[in-house]
Amino acid sequence: MVIEGRRREAPRAPRPVVRTPDPPLARPREFVRTAWLDISRSRSLALEMAKRDVRSQYRQTMFGAAVVAVPPLAMTAVALGFRHAGILNVESLAIPYGLFVLLGVILWTTFLDALYAPIHGLLAEQRLLSRTTSPPEAVILGKLGQVFFNLGIRMVLLAAAVVWYGASVPATAVLAPLGLLGLIALGTAIGLLLAPLNLIYRDVSRLLVTVTTFWLFLSPVYFEAPASGTIATIMSLNPVTPLLSGTRALALTGQVTDPAHGVSVALGTLLLLALCWVYVRVALPVAIEQFND
Repeated sequence: MVIEGRRREAPRAPRPVVRTPDPPLARPREFVRTAWLDISRSRSLALEMAKRDVRSQYRQTMFGAAVVAVPPLAMTAVALGFRHAGILNVESLAIPYGLFVLLGVILWTTFLDALYAPIHGLLAEQRLLSRTTSPPEAVILGKLGQVFFNLGIRMVLLAAAVVWYGASVPATAVLAPLGLLGLIALGTAIGLLLAPLNLIYRDVSRLLVTVTTFWLFLSPVYFEAPASGTIATIMSLNPVTPLLSGTRALALTGQVTDPAHGVSVALGTLLLLALCWVYVRVALPVAIEQFND
């Protein structure tokens, strides 16, 4: 006697990613239309990824989301200690030095978070991108959601510091978010440029730690950019300098020394972000294939 049981369906194989032999930029209008549609359909997936990343970041922490405030506080305390000991010679400022450094550290940390967001995000989700048709924009936007969440916590810390020092906030502070978005856009653009390379050469992210550490001391985080000298020339070539200094000035003093420089760097950053986005759309499939091989 033959007993017929329930037939189990075989697990479905991952849907392969179909790529046409034509170069991605062979049809620019179609390329832009497809990329824009991918951004539109990435929103729900990006939101879920951002929620997942935020939950995993604070899941097993003693202080929860407040742990994000520890690095800026620690870096500010070190700077205050160095200045008090005479190791760090900083001239008198229009605002309390502790507030000056704290905002500088928050801006710098947010810039780094945006820089590492595409690098870490695309590396972590490379299997998802290779086996499904999920757009890379979902991963990038999801990681940027985590960046903005952490920034919100640091802004609460900054508000508490403003109250502690009794500092007055100028009317120009309403424009400070524009400079902050410029820093995030700059970090994201650099991260997009390096993310495909990091999939192939894993030491890119390791070298980046050394580069950004050196970069920190050539940025106006702990001190204002000097007016003359070799360091002044180097810092003037640093794209972070006008964005960070301008944002801090808008938020705390209302006096931006060189607004034209900041605006030009911001516009250049937007152009760089667009070019790096196109670059990722073209280079990422190739990098993922080499990573899987």
